[in-house]
Amino acid sequence: MKCGQGKGDCDTDNDCETGLRCGINNCRLFYSAAHTSADCCARPDAIDVKERDISSIIEEEDGDRIENINEEEDLDKADETNEEEDMDKADETNEEAEMDRADETNEKADKDRFEETNEEAEMDRVEDINEEAEVERVEDINEEENIDGTEETNEEAEIDRFEETNEEEDTERIVDINDDDGKNRSEDFDEEEAFLDDTIKEEDRARKEAVSKERLVDANQDGVNDV
Repeated sequence: MKCGQGKGDCDTDNDCETGLRCGINNCRLFYSAAHTSADCCARPDAIDVKERDISSIIEEEDGDRIENINEEEDLDKADETNEEEDMDKADETNEEAEMDRADETNEKADKDRFEETNEEAEMDRVEDINEEAEVERVEDINEEENIDGTEETNEEAEIDRFEETNEEEDTERIVDINDDDGKNRSEDFDEEEAFLDDTIKEEDRARKEAVSKERLVDANQDGVNDV
């Protein structure tokens, strides 16, 4: 069965009805959904024009396809470029964030070490001060004890010397009195000796009171000086 006007697909003019010719890639002129290489039968006066039109359509479609391909390629390239840029930006952001975190960690560690060092130094200073104060207190106590011991020793030695001197003087006076009065006046001697004993005792008591008062005055004076 031969093809009529606008029908196909034909390969030669014999495939068409009488008076029609087989066109070249012209079916799209009759059916927009036809394949671009499909051939349809048509009147001879319309074949050249339609063939030129179909060629233009094919060229336009090819151009559109090429543009679409180029656009798709451009879009793909743009997407790849954007992805690479986004990845680079993300890498840079991550690096900066990592560096910031590392800086913060280092600053915190440095601050902690600095505070620990200051605390240790402060503790060392306090211990040194306490040790020095303790040494000074011990030295002061030892000095005071030595001074007190020396003063007591000196007072005791002074009292001993004073008592020895008084005893020697009393003995000498007694001997002198005995020599002067003689041995014949026993009664007078006894009375005088008793009187001398009383006198000596009174003098001893007065001397001891004087020594005690001197020690009290010295002690008070030392307390004033210490203040």
